[in-house]
Amino acid sequence: MHNLIIRDGTSQAMRALPALQDGYFQLDEMTFHELLDVVVEFAALVRFHNAGDKPEGDWSPFFRADETVVMSRILAFDLSRETERFAQWWRDTPEYDGVRGNGAGVRAMIGASPVPELVVTLNDWYVALSQAQTDNGLALRTVLRAVIMQLSRRASGVPRVLESMSLREPLDAVWSEAEHLPHAPMATTATVEPDTVPGKADVRADFHAYMKAIEMVRKEALARLPASLQSGNHDPAIGLLIAFVKQFEKLQNKLNGYTQKFIDFYYERMLGSAPRGVVPDRTWLVLRRNPDARDVVVPAGTAFPAGVDAHGHDIVYESEDELRVSGARVTRVQTLYLDHNGYSMPENLLPEDPDNGATGRKWPTAAWFEDVPCGPPGVEHPQAWPVLGAPKPGAGITPHSAARVGFALASKVLLLKEGERVIRLTITFADERLVTQLGHIADAVFNTPVEGAAPSVDDGEHRRETASESHLRRQDLYLKILRSLFSVSLTGEKGWIDIAGYVPGLLGNQMTLSFVLAPEAPSVVRYSTALHGENFDVDTPLVRCVINPGAYLFPYGLLRNLPVTGAQIYVDAHGCRDLVLYNNIGQLSAATPFAPFGPLPRLGSYLVAGSTEMAAKRITRFGLRIEWADLPRVTGGFGTWYDGYDVRLTNEDYVASVEVLAKGGWLPAGDAPRPVVPLFHTRVTPGKGERIDNAIVWEVGSLAHLFEPDEGVSPAHPLTWGPGAKNGFFKFTFAAPAFAFGHEAYPQVLSSTMLANSRKRMWRKQRPMPRAPYTPIVNTLSFDYSATGAISVDRIANRDEDGRFLHLFPSGWQSLDMTSYPAPELLPRFEHAGNLYIGIDANDLGDTLTLLFQLREDSRPVTVDDDVDDVRPAGLRWSYLSNNVWKPLALRDVLTDGTHKLMTSGVVTLRMPDDIGNRNTVMPDGLYWLRVSANRDMEKYCSLYAVHAQAVQVRRGADVPPDLPMVLPAGTIARSRRPLPGIVSVVQPLPSCGGRAQETREQMRTRVSERLRHKQRAVTPADFESMILEAFAEVYKVKCFANLSTRHGPVDRVRPGQALVVPLPYWPATKDGEQMPMLDGNVVQQIAEFANALSSPWASVSVENPVYERIQVRCKVRFTERAGNGHYLALLNAAISRYLTPWQDDVGYRTHFGWCIRQHDLEAYIGSLPYVQYVSGFSMLRIATVVAEPDATAAAGTDMQTFTLFDTARRSGEATTPQTDIVPLYPWSIAIPVAHHAIEAVDDDKDYAGEPTTLSQLEIGTTFIISDDDHERKTDRPA
Repeated sequence: MHNLIIRDGTSQAMRALPALQDGYFQLDEMTFHELLDVVVEFAALVRFHNAGDKPEGDWSPFFRADETVVMSRILAFDLSRETERFAQWWRDTPEYDGVRGNGAGVRAMIGASPVPELVVTLNDWYVALSQAQTDNGLALRTVLRAVIMQLSRRASGVPRVLESMSLREPLDAVWSEAEHLPHAPMATTATVEPDTVPGKADVRADFHAYMKAIEMVRKEALARLPASLQSGNHDPAIGLLIAFVKQFEKLQNKLNGYTQKFIDFYYERMLGSAPRGVVPDRTWLVLRRNPDARDVVVPAGTAFPAGVDAHGHDIVYESEDELRVSGARVTRVQTLYLDHNGYSMPENLLPEDPDNGATGRKWPTAAWFEDVPCGPPGVEHPQAWPVLGAPKPGAGITPHSAARVGFALASKVLLLKEGERVIRLTITFADERLVTQLGHIADAVFNTPVEGAAPSVDDGEHRRETASESHLRRQDLYLKILRSLFSVSLTGEKGWIDIAGYVPGLLGNQMTLSFVLAPEAPSVVRYSTALHGENFDVDTPLVRCVINPGAYLFPYGLLRNLPVTGAQIYVDAHGCRDLVLYNNIGQLSAATPFAPFGPLPRLGSYLVAGSTEMAAKRITRFGLRIEWADLPRVTGGFGTWYDGYDVRLTNEDYVASVEVLAKGGWLPAGDAPRPVVPLFHTRVTPGKGERIDNAIVWEVGSLAHLFEPDEGVSPAHPLTWGPGAKNGFFKFTFAAPAFAFGHEAYPQVLSSTMLANSRKRMWRKQRPMPRAPYTPIVNTLSFDYSATGAISVDRIANRDEDGRFLHLFPSGWQSLDMTSYPAPELLPRFEHAGNLYIGIDANDLGDTLTLLFQLREDSRPVTVDDDVDDVRPAGLRWSYLSNNVWKPLALRDVLTDGTHKLMTSGVVTLRMPDDIGNRNTVMPDGLYWLRVSANRDMEKYCSLYAVHAQAVQVRRGADVPPDLPMVLPAGTIARSRRPLPGIVSVVQPLPSCGGRAQETREQMRTRVSERLRHKQRAVTPADFESMILEAFAEVYKVKCFANLSTRHGPVDRVRPGQALVVPLPYWPATKDGEQMPMLDGNVVQQIAEFANALSSPWASVSVENPVYERIQVRCKVRFTERAGNGHYLALLNAAISRYLTPWQDDVGYRTHFGWCIRQHDLEAYIGSLPYVQYVSGFSMLRIATVVAEPDATAAAGTDMQTFTLFDTARRSGEATTPQTDIVPLYPWSIAIPVAHHAIEAVDDDKDYAGEPTTLSQLEIGTTFIISDDDHERKTDRPA
């Protein structure tokens, strides 16, 4: 295929055969000028005879004297004949090598050329106008005089040779008035000087000079002939002759019209052909009824006026189908797209279905969600959105946001007000599929599974080290994946509390997420719609786990389809201070120091402690963290403190028994042993002995498992102590020692000591005074506790006391239970990669619904089911939402599809199923939801402007005048011809389309002539081209490549029995960045169906849009006016773009296929511009899309495009000089300019060399291409 000569395609303008055009063949082809010239030539044959019967003159001087005749002779002069004569002379005449003597060879050479005849002709015209008296004749003679004098001054040597030649007629003296010629008649005996001998090149130069001079004279004669005809200064005989010739032209026209009449007779009478009539255009209307009215039926054929035409007649459109107008309106439109970036790893190493890993789609790399703005019909839509969420390749950055997908756990155990809070979430799966998936990821990343690896030939120690390193690498990969799966947040008192990070764990079928809330973090509170958004049907705190779009691995592919059986939440709170405290005296407050057992503690004194936060939870641990105030600071503790009392004590003797209030009674009940807690803790300090520690924790131990949650306790109904309390409290009863703290013994011990001391006169023998008894005072009090909550999904309407498992959708949620479809799984399941959601607000949808899809015509051909060779079905799938379950809409319920599967704007009519409902949570509530989904080619469908309900298609009436425009602007139709009761508005959101004007006679001739040639059978490429151009008026040009196909990749493209058709649209009227015009996918598919229906059953025709190769010119330019560099840079940029655009007809390259852009052509064009003085440093860049192999494109995402960059200034391979021309990479590619060329204005005349483009000179989005040199050498070859 390389170096193949490719002809350009056929355009609409090229279809008309010249032989069918008026004037192509005429029976009498002589013009007015030629007729007068024939008269003069004939008059020269009519001679006068004198008395001796000798010829003496003729009639020609009489006719030649008239200026009109002279002008006609000038215009009748056949320049093409002279050019042919000269070409023949040039071929037959050898190069003269300089003959001396009298120059007979030179005269013979020049005499055989057409030059002498041109000289005589100019002289004849000049002499004939010598008698001119009118302004026109004198002006023409002046022009001739100036031309002759200019020609006679040429220094080629030819004029001097003409002096020595015997011409047909003597030349006028004007030829001798030039400065270098003598003022004497030309002699026939003059000799040619040796130094002025002309050659063939001199004769050629003079010939072209004389021809150019004659062209100038012809232009002047043509301009002055009309005035000369009307001058009235003609001789009467000449005037009659001119009048006769003018009358003869009428008969001549009738005679010459015979050929056209014969064609018309054959086509119209014999073949019965007639011009095709008008094809009425169509448009769509959106109707709105009064909200208080009933449904309105608009019958088919209802008339809608669209103004009047130029003749004052009404333009009327009629509805094609009956429409029942209800109150249904489209109020929400959303898109969800699971992206598959072909360059993202390791997702592209992992197939969605392991059984179809080679051809199936890989793991998704992102999930994009967009809430498309919905406006009323008729408003301007500034932006078109991807209809299925998939951005179009090359369309720039499309605004979108990451889809919110994940799960949430709602549980009262998450109610955590204060302190340091440790939270651990444990998800239990039905199997160990997650572990297996992680193993597949490691195998794909490292490509060396640990199990089954080939043993090393080295020693065993090295093998152990290798296995250990591989195991560590895998563990590191697992940690890297698991620690970034989710973005975790909790319901806080001021909104959502975002968790900075978590510690993951995975063991068997359980995955854990652990994280900590610092004491300064906000409180975790119950979910509130006003505070936290959404509309979850829960009244407990929530922990939300949303997949992290910035994770090492996009989590959805790993976590979807993982069946779960439940979840468990474990919380561990430290330093909580919100306590409800009572003792045997009354209520206490932990805000200030207090005596837990009263001012006179004794056996049986107690402290009751509970917490509103903890009361409703299932706890596993509880402890009071106490800081005592004013403890005895003596070595030995209480034993030393109570020295002098008649008691032996240790710090460990002080204990309290613990009970828990459950179901209205204290446990352990009866005489069952009660656990005890030490009231104090002894700390041994080196050098100071034993002392009482002022801090201690009273742990209730196993008694915590007897704690009963109180469902009635909440922040709104706090825990209270009283006779009616049934749950939620722990009681710490002072149990030992019986001495207590000595408050009862102290008065007796004090009095006895004082009495004893009073009897002893020597103070050294006196007993020490007893210390006052210690009253336990709590300085600060807080509590720690642990609690768990289990969430099970194996119950219907999962509303057990512990919590709920929720799926988080992009704009909704769902409670997970055993009835969840298709099974309880960790994440919501999205069965299709591209999705369009349509929310409809209505009291009742009724039986049918019409939807107008207002689309941007930018679709591309999509795959049909027959072409699919993997497990992903092609085409669109309609679904509806019923009780949070998406159900497929049967094909029979899609009554009509005017969009041709979202390939063009149109109306879709649906039959609504009976079970569709508007009470759902997976999508915004209160709306009826429809879904359009696809798994392939999502980026190839049209972009979406809006969707409107209650739409009907209308078509213009049959009585359409031929001269009426076929496009009705949007907004023209605003009412019906007759009032429709209940209808409040009629809106035309789109201009009309599909119309075709009446066929002209020329178009009919072209059509019939093509029909006679191909006989409605496509055999040759020309047959395909002409038939497609006839059937599709929107096609500007089409090219058919025989034995060529792109279905098997760009390399293996020669395929006998197949044909590739590449159609081109017209150049867009509006400038929109870098233009790459392509036909929309709907038209391409129609062309493919049309071509295959007309071709041989053993041939296969594929239709593809062209591949565009963008060309950027890089050069340095000096402008004639330096002060206007900025202005001229813009002008030059536009001029280069026009030159490179093949759709332009005025200048530049006009070839679409088989093109070759030559550097010297562009340089010459730039240099010829009037504002360019100098150009240098010229080079060109070619940016092209590399056509991928079919297997690669099948599994690739929307952004799997590979580009190649070619620089003419860069030497490739072993070439010593750069390649200055650019040829197409593929036969079906087209060259177009980039939007901005790299033009640098300079102020000097240096000769710059073209320099290879460096990285800093490339522009992201256009010329910044990353490709290796080897790939560039492979792809930069001619098609």
